[in-house]
Formats: sequence, C-alpha cells, structure tokens
Amino acid sequence: MSRPRPSSRSGGLVDFFALVGKILGSMLLLTVLVASLIALTVIVGLAAGAINSQSWPTARGAVLGTVAVPISPTADPPAFVGRVRYAYRVEQTRYASNLTDFESIQWQPDRTAALAAVADYRHGQEVKVYYDPAEPEFGVIKPGKPLQPVLLLFLLWLAVLAGFATTWYVIANEIEAWRQRRWDPRISKERA
Repeated sequence: MSRPRPSSRSGGLVDFFALVGKILGSMLLLTVLVASLIALTVIVGLAAGAINSQSWPTARGAVLGTVAVPISPTADPPAFVGRVRYAYRVEQTRYASNLTDFESIQWQPDRTAALAAVADYRHGQEVKVYYDPAEPEFGVIKPGKPLQPVLLLFLLWLAVLAGFATTWYVIANEIEAWRQRRWDPRISKERA
C-alpha cells in the first residue's frame, strides 16, 4: 500500500525547505550547546580542583617575581592579569609555577595595574604552596574558590541541559509535523 502524495509539489517543497531551515537553525543551537558543554567540562574540572585544593598538602616555596600576563596577544584593547611566579620542592623535585589561585581572573587594562594586583608578593618572600598530590607540578598559593563562581557554574550547567532539551524537542516536533503534512491524506486533500 503506497502512501498518498500531496497534489501540490511546490507546497511540499516549501514545507521541506522550511523544515530544513528549522533543522539547520536547531543544529546551530546544538553546536553552540556542545561548545558550551565542552567549556562547562573544563570549568567543572577547575572548580573541582579549586574545591579539592583546600585539602591539598603544602610545601614551602619562594617567590621568584611577579609578571603581567597578556590575556590575548591580539586583544584590542589589551588586557593583562597579574601572576606570582614561585618555586617549591616536593620530595626533592623542584617545581615552578605562576598559577596564583583559582579565583576569577581580574583583567587589568595595562601591565602596571596587573602588577599592582600582585604587589604584596616580593622576590624571595616565602609562600605556602598547595599542590595536587597526584600532579605535584600543579600548585597554587591561594587555595579554594569563592561561592559565586560555583553558583554560576551550576546555572550554566542548568542552561546547557535546558538548551539540549529544547533543541531535541524542537527537532522532534518539526520532523513529526513535516511527516504529517507530507503524508496525511486529509492535509493532501485540503491543498488540492
């Protein structure tokens, strides 16, 4: 038993291209959501590290200096973040890092302002370094993360889930509506 075909080819073609446009739009949304999910995965890893860092073992370290790190070499206007360079030892192995903390990055408009943000640290100053026991080369001098970014992380996670659910719902409903318009004999007769 063959399915009835709509009598108007152009109406079916318009419906088809409208469906394709909606699907492509949904695919774009899905691509953005996948990119957000990847970013969310990275942020979750950082948040977990920040929370875990509060119970990491410590080592004595020494400040090597401070540095203003550009956020992006092509940023216009330029932006910088101040970082503390320091060295420490774990089981006779020397490590060096400039990861100061897990706090949200405080971008500064110039090098001088970025260096002023870490001006409390002087060359040779002793610091307590919290290091990851599984990866001792990963250490910070300010452990933990404030509550606000963790809450924002949770809200981002909810937004990504809502986006995926919405995209799935839109695509499924559009495909089903297109199938019904395309093959339902009653709709085909109405077009005639």
